[in-house]
Amino acid sequence: MSNTWVDNLADEQRDQVAEVFATLPENDSLRRYAGDDVDFGIWLLVVDGACRRRLTVGIFDLPDRLWRDWYDDDMTPVQALRTLLEEGVDA
Repeated sequence: MSNTWVDNLADEQRDQVAEVFATLPENDSLRRYAGDDVDFGIWLLVVDGACRRRLTVGIFDLPDRLWRDWYDDDMTPVQALRTLLEEGVDA
């Protein structure tokens, strides 16, 4: 299996993001969606944060997307947000 975007983070950076993902109550929906895949959850957290900064809504406030497919296709969070914007969003 190839390295994912999360695999390419510095250990300290990954650990910090993983801590935020694992502990903050507002990330419950991301944790449920990611299931046991913490790396996918970290990726979702970063995409969700970028989406909130850009659109003021989270990824689950938008129509369904194939988040897991995008992650498995090795999209970076930036590429995922760009794809989301290119597809057009209806919040």
